[in-house]
Amino acid sequence: MKISCCKVWLNTNFPSKDGGSNQNAKPNKKLFNNLLMMILFVAFMITTEYQLAVVPKIGKFVLVLQAVLSEFQPTISKNVSDIKLILWTRKSPLKYHTLTLGDPIPIQSLSISNYNRSNPTKVLIHGFSDKGLTSWVKTFKKKYLERYDANVISVDWEPLARSPWYTSAAKNSRLVGKYTAEYIKFLVEEGGSTYDSFHVLGASLGAHAAGFVGHYSEGKIGRITGLDPSGPLFHSVPPSDRLDRSAAKFVDIIHTAGKWVGNSEKNGHVDFYPNLGLAPQPGCEGHESLDLSCSHRKAWQMFAESIGNTAKLFFAVSCQSAEEFAEGHCCDSRALLNLAIMGEPAHNGTRGEFYLYTNTDNPLAKNKNDSINCHLT
Repeated sequence: MKISCCKVWLNTNFPSKDGGSNQNAKPNKKLFNNLLMMILFVAFMITTEYQLAVVPKIGKFVLVLQAVLSEFQPTISKNVSDIKLILWTRKSPLKYHTLTLGDPIPIQSLSISNYNRSNPTKVLIHGFSDKGLTSWVKTFKKKYLERYDANVISVDWEPLARSPWYTSAAKNSRLVGKYTAEYIKFLVEEGGSTYDSFHVLGASLGAHAAGFVGHYSEGKIGRITGLDPSGPLFHSVPPSDRLDRSAAKFVDIIHTAGKWVGNSEKNGHVDFYPNLGLAPQPGCEGHESLDLSCSHRKAWQMFAESIGNTAKLFFAVSCQSAEEFAEGHCCDSRALLNLAIMGEPAHNGTRGEFYLYTNTDNPLAKNKNDSINCHLT
């Protein structure tokens, strides 16, 4: 066959050395067609061999993958019975008591919990992929009990906030808010507390859960604080579906990772924008992950520093935009006479948007002039 191929090749009508044609050579179309058929046959055999060797392996892989995926079920709960309310008081600062509406006689359970209806109540709500005994909750609990004779309640909704099911967790935040609102209603109607005595604080996705607490309480809650409320899925929803100033008598929000993980929108009675409200926050440069967790955490770190700290306050100045603040254009007499304090000491009559700068390390609060970016000579 090899010789015949050569003969076919040599007998093909090629140009002569002088550039003319080899008139005596005649193409052998029959042999050419046979050669083409042989090439196609060899290609078919190679393909068939490949299929016999590889396709079964691919099929086996697909079957294994299907088996794995069939067992892979979402581990996030949608059951409100998985929500726990954890209570600390000065009488039990280390050992918590679990509160639940599911108790046969909830008022009896409350009576043995050290809950004091005469004291202010701080309700702390963690965010996505977190838990009721997370570090910031423990920090707030410790600082509050050092400052106040207070009831501190942590809303533990970890089974409903599990990663990576963010969309489901966002939907669950409404269930969490409704459940917490029902318990607050019980504490008011059966426990003798007042709505004004409640201060609900939520971090990240927990800020919107706090908003739902307020909405289901018909705006009667005394104060709600949003610590860098989550942005994804909440940018274009109506006020009733997120944290909003209508949720409580006073709503203050701190923005530290806006326009991505956080939310830069002005949804509170007062919105604070430390370091322009964007990542990276001071101390997070070069350490920021995709989820901006370093800057996201700064909101609660700043607020924690403000609890019980009267020596170093977070002064903030009213400004029309972050750009004007950065350029030092918000230092007129009217603005300087109406400075605001960010954090726990925030006055419930404060309204508008306020800006400030903070330090990289503790203490995070700067001196007044550096904080408001006003250095008058």
